[in-house]
Amino acid sequence: CTHSSGVDNCGVCGGDGSSCVKNVSLVCSVASTAGLENQTSPQYESFVSTFELYMATALELETNQITVLILSIVSRHRRHLLQQASVIVQFQIVPTNTSVMTLSDVAIQSVMEELVANSSFIGIGQVLRISNVASSGICSNGICEVGEQCSNANDTLCCIEDCPLIMTTCPIGESLKECDLQGVCNRTSGTCNCFYGFEGDSCNVSIVREMDIAAEAGSPFEPKPSVSLPASPPPPPPLPSP
Repeated sequence: CTHSSGVDNCGVCGGDGSSCVKNVSLVCSVASTAGLENQTSPQYESFVSTFELYMATALELETNQITVLILSIVSRHRRHLLQQASVIVQFQIVPTNTSVMTLSDVAIQSVMEELVANSSFIGIGQVLRISNVASSGICSNGICEVGEQCSNANDTLCCIEDCPLIMTTCPIGESLKECDLQGVCNRTSGTCNCFYGFEGDSCNVSIVREMDIAAEAGSPFEPKPSVSLPASPPPPPPLPSP
């Protein structure tokens, strides 16, 4: 990246950090886990709606920017049955058409730490600890973000809509083939990755051959120095006639 501002935390060169989503994972206490295993139950829907509203308020965002992805019940050992139950909540913070993402990972981490320190009650329990805060790209938003670049045509973990796979050609060598058949073409960068013993833009230079020629010249890496021969002496004057 050659932009003066560098790469933002979404992996965009010169970006402002407003294009990616924020993934947050928290551990929260709950009075009861009844119904939380079923996403269609009233208890689950009530938990999610209450959690999303509370987090939007805490982060000063719109409610539709908070989306709970996974709700996992933390298993407890028999001897801890009297302890309050807890759940792991994984949620995303997403930019919207009317409100871009202005919170950095550090800012979100700070808000979450404050909730933990204050033992904040979020309507359905308390925030016990933070598991993770990280950024990731959004596929189909028209911005090529970190982790979305495709490495080859068969890559299924990338986002070809945002980061089209540009298949470029590589330099052609003496064999009239790419990389002179002595290297592998990197289709993304258009450069040759030469096999051992070869170098050059098209891998057309044999390092061994060049070293042999240089060695014969007296130096492994420098051309043979030129030697200036002295000028031939002038011919002697003719002998006088008798």
